[in-house]
Amino acid sequence: MSKKYQVFISSTYTDLIAERKAVEETIIRAGDIPVGMEAFPAADDEQFEFIKTVIDDCDYYVLILAGRYGTIAEDGLSYTEKEFRYAVEKEIPILVFLHSDTGSIPIDKSESVDRSRKKLEKFIKLASKKRMRTPWENIDALKLAVRVALDHAKATKPRPGWVRADRLSSPEILEENRNLRKRIDQLVSENGAGAWETSLPKPPSIEETTSIRVIRDSPGYGSDPIEVCKIEVSWRDLFPYFQASLACEFGDWGGSEYFSIDAKKSTNAFANEILFELQGFAVPNCSINEADFQRLVAYYTEVKFMYDGAGAEPFTADGKTAGRRMRIATGSLNERVNVVTGSLPISDEIPF
Repeated sequence: MSKKYQVFISSTYTDLIAERKAVEETIIRAGDIPVGMEAFPAADDEQFEFIKTVIDDCDYYVLILAGRYGTIAEDGLSYTEKEFRYAVEKEIPILVFLHSDTGSIPIDKSESVDRSRKKLEKFIKLASKKRMRTPWENIDALKLAVRVALDHAKATKPRPGWVRADRLSSPEILEENRNLRKRIDQLVSENGAGAWETSLPKPPSIEETTSIRVIRDSPGYGSDPIEVCKIEVSWRDLFPYFQASLACEFGDWGGSEYFSIDAKKSTNAFANEILFELQGFAVPNCSINEADFQRLVAYYTEVKFMYDGAGAEPFTADGKTAGRRMRIATGSLNERVNVVTGSLPISDEIPF
């Protein structure tokens, strides 16, 4: 059943009008419902009590922080910080977006009073503690960051969401579902729980070979990369070089840590790890074909050398042990590599 999620956007207002509008558009494009406090700005405690009821109905909470702390209430906190604290109290998933270069923010959009600047610094530390936070420097970066973080939140922190009333289950649909469940239970009883499961192929043995393609940036602007060679080597022999070259970005969501792989950096570093071993020097504008690289990621995840994105690091204890032992035991890679197409060495001169 298709759901829409209600997303509360919290920030100071006059200094972030364009940014708030961009975030609203991003949320709408994601198929969700943005709720902006500009429709009912919290200028006093009575209005803030109303805003609390709006936050209660939201599935996710987006906090945008830049150069201002905001209007301060009688209790010494800005209304933006009060909204944040209320969302924390209600255990609503919070996505924090911090301006990465506050020194570049114009003076008229920054705090001029030292007391307010200190309050802003303290608020940023509070908002950054044990939750997903993403830096941004311009509107385009903010839009992308919000979309990525919101998609991740939906996948990892599911919320009730909203469904059209005319799409809710009728008594007839509920009865049909009950009958289907009975039929499934009967089939399980007669045939066993796995009788109709898809038969999946097993991963190849780690000693079997796979092929990877080394590509090189084309000198022509906008041209596709050129394949310079294709080599066959075992999954086992590739792993230490794959492990050494993997580049990741790390974050946390509600105290749960996760990583994401930077494919561009990784494929370039991986190619140069391999080329340095095979020919004694690296070639900066070479990389491994990304499809081949993603196949390696899938394989090492399947054989439990890697985690699937959750956790503070990409490699499991087994993967770390395997990498160390393979480094110790492995002799010259040249003896175990078959060059299928192209040739080695590859020149490190940039072609023109």
